[in-house]
Amino acid sequence: MHRLIRLSKALGSVHILATVIVLAIVVSASLLYFHHWSASSSGVISAPKPSVNADANVTMAFEYIRSNFGKFVVVDGSGVLYQAMLKPLSSHGINVHRLKSLDELKLIDCPKILIIDLLDNSIANELTSSTTLPNKLHECMMNGTYVLIAYNDTRLAGEVWRKLFGTSFPYASSEITATKVWSSGKKEYVVMKRLFGIVGMTYKIDNGRLIPVGVGGHVISDAANKNIEKLVSDALEGLVVSIMNAEKEFSGR
Repeated sequence: MHRLIRLSKALGSVHILATVIVLAIVVSASLLYFHHWSASSSGVISAPKPSVNADANVTMAFEYIRSNFGKFVVVDGSGVLYQAMLKPLSSHGINVHRLKSLDELKLIDCPKILIIDLLDNSIANELTSSTTLPNKLHECMMNGTYVLIAYNDTRLAGEVWRKLFGTSFPYASSEITATKVWSSGKKEYVVMKRLFGIVGMTYKIDNGRLIPVGVGGHVISDAANKNIEKLVSDALEGLVVSIMNAEKEFSGR
C-alpha cells in the first residue's frame, strides 16, 4: 500500500513537471506570436529590435533617455514600484518622480514618460472607474508622452489597455500554470510563472499623420514576484531600448 502511494506521488510530480515544461513552451511561442501580431494587426508599430550587443545597447539606451527625457514619472500609491525603479534609473543619472494618485496629473504638465502601477490596487481602481482620466492620458499621448502600465495580471492589463488605447491587449496570458494531482485524485491548478511587463504607447508623426507606436519591456517571474527590484530592473532595460529605437526610427520623419 505504501509503495502504491509513493508511486502515485511520483507520477503526480512527473505530471506537474511535464505540464510546466509544455506550458512554458506554449506560452513562449504565444508571446512571440502576440509580439508579431501587435505590430501587424493592431495598427501599432513596434520599434526596431535591439542590436546583438545587448549590454552596450542597454547602456546607450539609458544614456539616451537621460539626455533626451531626464526623468520618469510613476503613479504608485504604495511606493513599491517607485522604490524598485530608483536604483536602476538613478545609477544612470535618470530621476524618478512619484505621484501617489492619478488625480495628481491634473497638477502637472504631461510628462515625457509616465508609468502607471497596476500592481497597486488603488491606482488600478482609480483608473478603471474614471471617465475623465483616459481622455487626459490620450491628450498627453497625442503630445508625445509615453503612457505605460506596469502589470502582472493580463486580465486587468487588457481592461486598462482597451480603455486607454482602444484596442485589444497585444500580449499573451501572463500565467504559466501546472496541474497538481493529489493521491486522493483531487486536482489543483497552481500558478508557477507569470509575465511582468512595463508596456504602453505614444503617438508619432509619420508622413504628416499621427500613428500609435508601441514600446515595452517584459520578464518572466515566479508567481510571488519576490524579487521586485530585479523584475523592474530587467523590464526597464527592455523598455529604454524600445523607447530609444522608437525615437530614432521616427526622428527623421
